[in-house]
Amino acid sequence: SSNTMVGYRAGYQATGQLNTFLGHQSANGVITSQDNVAVGANGLASLTSGAGHIAIGNSAAPLATTGNNNISIGTSANGILTTGSSNIAIGASAGVGTATHSGCIILGTSAQSSANNQLVLGSASVALTTGTTVGGAGGASALPATPLGYL
Repeated sequence: SSNTMVGYRAGYQATGQLNTFLGHQSANGVITSQDNVAVGANGLASLTSGAGHIAIGNSAAPLATTGNNNISIGTSANGILTTGSSNIAIGASAGVGTATHSGCIILGTSAQSSANNQLVLGSASVALTTGTTVGGAGGASALPATPLGYL
């Protein structure tokens, strides 16, 4: 199955392929997907069929079940995420504001998203979404669409 598991009950019920689980009870649910990485105790502890997750830190994305392609770095990062996809959370307790948010980038300790497709910077939750205006010397302008998404 090409899985690597180190730690008490790490990947205990994993049947998927190409997963790497390091840490006490990391990804210890029934996992049928592939390409997941958990480093730290209880990271991805509830994962079932979600694929492409990276969780680094104690209890990073512990409730993620079926979402895909989430990156959670920091203690309890993306702590309430369950089925959302394509989120990036960096910082202790940084993450999505609801279990199903998708397309968010959340940076900073305790920073939280309040909608899909947000860029959130810092715990004061300065959030930018599509069409948000940004002031400056030249006046306000809407955030443009780019080939990589919205900035």
